[in-house]
Amino acid sequence: MPQSAVQSELIRTKLSNFGRLELLVEDKKYDNSNIVDALNKLLAQHKKNSQDIQTLWDTYTGKQAILNRVKVIRPEICNKIVENHAAEIVDFKTGFTFGEPVQYIYRGESQHDDNSNDDNGIGLLNRIMDMTDKSTKDRELAEWFYICGQAYRIILPDLTNEAKIQSYVCDPRYTFVAKTADYRRKPKLAVTYTCEEQGLNGFDSKQKYSVYSDDHYWLIVDGKIIEDCDIFTGIPIIEYRLCPSRQGAFEKVLPLLDALNNMESNRMDGVEQIIQNFIWFNNCEVDAEKLDQLKDKGAIQTRSSNGNQASIQILTTNLDQQQSQTYVDYLYQMVLTIAAVPDRKASAGGNTGQALVIGQGWTGAESAAKAMELEFKAAEKRFLRSALNILKNTAEYGEQLSSLTFSDVDVKFTRNQTDNLLTKTQGLINQLEAGVHPRIAIANCNLYSDPEQVYLDSQEYLVKWKLQEQSENVPDVLDGELEQIMSMLGASSNPDKNGGDVA
Repeated sequence: MPQSAVQSELIRTKLSNFGRLELLVEDKKYDNSNIVDALNKLLAQHKKNSQDIQTLWDTYTGKQAILNRVKVIRPEICNKIVENHAAEIVDFKTGFTFGEPVQYIYRGESQHDDNSNDDNGIGLLNRIMDMTDKSTKDRELAEWFYICGQAYRIILPDLTNEAKIQSYVCDPRYTFVAKTADYRRKPKLAVTYTCEEQGLNGFDSKQKYSVYSDDHYWLIVDGKIIEDCDIFTGIPIIEYRLCPSRQGAFEKVLPLLDALNNMESNRMDGVEQIIQNFIWFNNCEVDAEKLDQLKDKGAIQTRSSNGNQASIQILTTNLDQQQSQTYVDYLYQMVLTIAAVPDRKASAGGNTGQALVIGQGWTGAESAAKAMELEFKAAEKRFLRSALNILKNTAEYGEQLSSLTFSDVDVKFTRNQTDNLLTKTQGLINQLEAGVHPRIAIANCNLYSDPEQVYLDSQEYLVKWKLQEQSENVPDVLDGELEQIMSMLGASSNPDKNGGDVA
């Protein structure tokens, strides 16, 4: 089998599945009598996912299949070059979608009324999330699901913290959510566990499993329930997935990434083999001493024997770098196209700005980001529901958030704030002049990373749009009264035939 085929096979045989398995359990009541058995069954399924995630994490960090390369012919020249395009794909997508903080904005109602309580509640909610460094954790969360297709966040009450809540990003190698096996796929159990080695930093080797259901918590160690208690917040671990198949951003192009690594390694081998060519001695005998003389002084004396002319030649085969580069460029373009990453090459010119956006792949990157946003928002709603349940039960925030429900809140992603700035500002003005509610106009112009706070801070400056709206919608009753007054004034200026004025 060719070396390239062997190297491409190394990573693929390690992955149990392309995409992570969805863990399923029975839709029944779990208690102390059956939770340990359910946990053991789920761990057997989770093990495959954990191994795949570890392989993908290694690929992201640069531990790729080419490092196991074995060369049969001239094994002393065996370069192992890693072009880490997996990290390039993940880093671009993470920065592109989560470079600006994800904010909460007011969703709005059928009748656009100014609900100051909801506005203030969402502003407070954003400040609380800022206190917990949620934007930083969103970026960590995104890195995980771009690597392995899924990520997990846990939210817990924390009365010692000013925010009264705390959230953490869980390692997906040691965390999973099990769902019902029916069409609803409702989260039923969630598990996160520690995996310390014996003697490491004083920890013991026992694995400790924290298991959550809708209303209960268990701490299980070595198959025994150590602690259990009731909870009111529901399952605190939320699963975020990149796509329904739970594939990472570079998982679809793993064979192409292996081919690129193998190609670059072989090209480097070719360069070294040209420099370290074999020497062919024809019709002459050279002993070790003369060969050392050739290496040291660069010259050697030979004699012809039996009338045959002696010659020394270098066996060389030049690698066609131009054709090789053409193939490398093709592979790289396929990687970018499939992974929905824009091309960084500059255009030759003659294109409009919009043509460059489409031709260089930015439109595809934006489409992939929007598809991810839908998946992210579905999980973020579950996170928001748990956060509000906790905050409404605190003395500090309960009253201010009492009227706010998770259905009032929408999740806002902001990208390219300064791109096409004039177009965006003109779009904002056009929306306001057309009578669109200022909250909606500010949220949809893509100018601000926190549109809800911008609306709250700008309310006194947006009064003119409300006054303009009121002046343009004069009631019909006032129109009728104005016409009656004008008719009376017109009649009083025309005296009757008796010379009197009309009353």
